[in-house]
Amino acid sequence: MTITKTRLGTNEDGTPHFHYVSDGHLIMTGPITGSVTTPDGTSYDVSPAFIEVASLDHAGDVSHAIGMRHQEEGHPLHDSDVPFVHECDNGCTPGQVAGSAAAPAAAAPAASAPADATPKG
Repeated sequence: MTITKTRLGTNEDGTPHFHYVSDGHLIMTGPITGSVTTPDGTSYDVSPAFIEVASLDHAGDVSHAIGMRHQEEGHPLHDSDVPFVHECDNGCTPGQVAGSAAAPAAAAPAASAPADATPKG
């Protein structure tokens, strides 16, 4: 699995604009640093903007773990006066709802960025 990151130019706010391509399962981690561990014990460093994971299930597990970290530690882009609440959706893997506000609807690659993703930033 390989992530290719190509700079496409500059966003309106002056930040660089990148294009990410992967031959594996690619997910956008969001504003977080450190690592998370899936239920099967696999650890992922979620500090980069995009990471590759071993499977769609891991994409859901990692997405859920990031949401729970934001709920427990706070989300850096969320109003600190209002608690951040992680609500599972189809981006979380079914069964990964311990401590979340709502159960996931179903496993889906919604938490996965397509193999050819073009995010800002």
